[in-house]
Amino acid sequence: MRLVFSVLVALLAPVAAGCGSTTGEDRPGAEATLLLDFAPNAVHAGVYLATERGYDEAEG
Repeated sequence: MRLVFSVLVALLAPVAAGCGSTTGEDRPGAEATLLLDFAPNAVHAGVYLATERGYDEAEG
């Protein structure tokens, strides 16, 4: 019974998460900044690559 419940929760959680009513156009107009409080390393390469390629500006 516990396994069945766990499987149902695992299957229904993504469905419930996808039922949100917001779209990409509902973003607030506020500016946001990213502050890193540690030394950058290879794990943070995606953040720097996205900034360098302008993905953050393209997404607003």
